[in-house]
Amino acid sequence: MPGTARADSWDERTKMAISGDVISDGLRIAAKRDISRVLGGAAQRARAAGPVVLAAKARAPFQLVETDWTTTMRMVDRLRGTAVWVDEGNCFNRAMLGAHMLDDMRGFGMGPADDAFAGAIAVSRHYDGTGGYVGGFHAGLAVKLPGLDEPQVIDLLPHEPAIQPLSTWSRDPDPMLLRPYAGTGLWDGVGYRSEWVGDQFFDGAAGMLNQTWDNAETWGLQVRPLGHVPDALRG
Repeated sequence: MPGTARADSWDERTKMAISGDVISDGLRIAAKRDISRVLGGAAQRARAAGPVVLAAKARAPFQLVETDWTTTMRMVDRLRGTAVWVDEGNCFNRAMLGAHMLDDMRGFGMGPADDAFAGAIAVSRHYDGTGGYVGGFHAGLAVKLPGLDEPQVIDLLPHEPAIQPLSTWSRDPDPMLLRPYAGTGLWDGVGYRSEWVGDQFFDGAAGMLNQTWDNAETWGLQVRPLGHVPDALRG
């Protein structure tokens, strides 16, 4: 399948910030700038739309627009270096960052009132395998790729394929796809937190992702004081 070969090539040729990596402080500064800029733009569009539109559209149906392989690969390369990929509870924020990053790279500028997006947030509730759910969920970035019938999920945590079909990524028999402006995930792993929709959520998400960068050494990264800032991360 085309997706398998391309996903493998990402793992072989790209670098991500995970435990054990040695990175430069320049990369950390540039990554934090990128996070703040991308999610800051999302917050600005959310404020422009207003709370009434946000609440009305947060759970509305939407279309996932197809993105070509080349653009998706460029976005994955950028996303790998922009977020710290450790399991510290920021999965929803990283998925949301990826959705808005892809939108940004394609030049769409989509806002809360729109009904088509380049990326969405895939949510897999913790399913006990016997027909019930337990508290908690995991989130990843959902995209639509040429030649593949179902949405693909980009989840760059270690020990997982970089990209895989939604049905393979999630043990949940009914995984959710949420808008990039849907706010946070779920209450107790089952029901929507509908009240968690607002422009301040994007500012909070950026702060939490940047806090992980501030604590990079705690997560096992080794940070050099100086280093080259990648062109893709320059502000």
